[in-house]
Amino acid sequence: MNFFVDFPVLADVNGDDRQEILVGTSRFGSVEGGDLFGQFFALKCIKKSGKCKDFKELWSFSDGTVFGESPSVDDLNNDERKEVIFITAGGPNSNGIVYAFDADKRGGFRL
Repeated sequence: MNFFVDFPVLADVNGDDRQEILVGTSRFGSVEGGDLFGQFFALKCIKKSGKCKDFKELWSFSDGTVFGESPSVDDLNNDERKEVIFITAGGPNSNGIVYAFDADKRGGFRL
């Protein structure tokens, strides 16, 4: 079985003037066995003595497939709040899908 983490993106998506860590993880074995799984995370750094010592999960997402690329961040609907945009790589029986969520994982939609 193989495991990989996409390149993380640092961005202040919730407007608190502190950057969140946005990253997708995936593991896969044989495609024939259907052993594909991925999860996307929005993480907050917990600092101690000015250094990041731990992470708090703000939210996560999985649709049963693996994640294809690093996420992007932008205000897609002009509401002055940033959305997190990411793509799944798909699986044996599906194409990749582009998703977008706001900073609180509300209003998630497929593009």
